[in-house]
Amino acid sequence: MIAGLNLRMRTSLGFSYYTYASQLLFYFTLAYGVYKNRTITYWELALLELANLFVFYSTNTRNPFTLSTFFIICIFINKLVKDKFFSLELKPLKYIFMFIFPICFVSLVIITFYISANKFEEYNTLLSGRLWLNRLGIERWGIHVLGQKIAFNTFSNGVVSNNYDFIDSSYFQMLLVNGWLFFGIILILFTQVCREAIKQKNIFLSIALCLIAIHSMFDPQLLMPWYSPFCLLLGNTFSIRKLGNNL
Repeated sequence: MIAGLNLRMRTSLGFSYYTYASQLLFYFTLAYGVYKNRTITYWELALLELANLFVFYSTNTRNPFTLSTFFIICIFINKLVKDKFFSLELKPLKYIFMFIFPICFVSLVIITFYISANKFEEYNTLLSGRLWLNRLGIERWGIHVLGQKIAFNTFSNGVVSNNYDFIDSSYFQMLLVNGWLFFGIILILFTQVCREAIKQKNIFLSIALCLIAIHSMFDPQLLMPWYSPFCLLLGNTFSIRKLGNNL
């Protein structure tokens, strides 16, 4: 807390990037839940949620906190009902989980460019200006086939600049920086990973990937391996074992 004021000190955890701890904990929670799978205990779930609450209180980051809590609740309920909470056999649910990354991207495009001005202002305020920054980025730099070099203007001497133009969305950032060809390939590969998770009936991984797709609409960590180990799953598409089996 800031002395004498009823405000949170977002830098109190010692990181120059205010939401570093919350984003790291979000991906850790997902990875730990997927790794432990059905062997995870109620005590472990409780500790994860306590850590989640502490980091949220310190950083006030809603997106990772909400999604982490939802994931923990899903695991908790699934343990209570002995794996009967989710059924990937249901076709509508199956296809939503399989195509969640393209669905989230299309949804983000719609709310960024194709809703009424009043609704846009409402959602943009709720999302801390992220939708407006998406629009600004597209207008300023445009989308190229193979991407372009962009120097985002974020902070100056620890103070947010008036010309702040960082694109928080993983989808829009990839489109602008890496180009639509790279972006399309990444969407296809993540869809393939989701398909494999459903095929193997890995419920926790399917839920985790779904939450990552939603998280990536408004945060940029999708392909950052120092946050998320899940991007490494893309390499499984090109595994030597699979290539050998096909040959």
